[in-house]
Amino acid sequence: MDTRSGRRIPATINATVRIDEKTSQGFHLAKKDSFEAQICDISTGGVGLIAVFALPKGLILDIQIPGTFFGSGKDVHLKGEVCYCKSYQVGNYKFGVKFIQIEKEYSDVIAHFISARERRSAPRLDIPE
Repeated sequence: MDTRSGRRIPATINATVRIDEKTSQGFHLAKKDSFEAQICDISTGGVGLIAVFALPKGLILDIQIPGTFFGSGKDVHLKGEVCYCKSYQVGNYKFGVKFIQIEKEYSDVIAHFISARERRSAPRLDIPE
């Protein structure tokens, strides 16, 4: 069941993910609390990520996406909550993250990115003359 608000746009880029220290409630990864994850889709309300770690529902993450992905020189910084995590392929986990704090500047960048992708994928109508 798809419960994410907004249309998901497929994407493939790595993001840097950090566990929010203030809200982690003692959850730590074995080596460090920052890791790389692959974005598999994005919407105005959240992002789908793939990584080698299983993360508990409710964990708060800080996500940094390279600005080049959005056609910008400035990285996008987001805060989100893990909504689900499930096994995905061998040795990987897919987890959904709902944005909980997003600056308007970054919200606008994501909305523009999604809008541009939707326009590109929309079927063209041939109108007879």
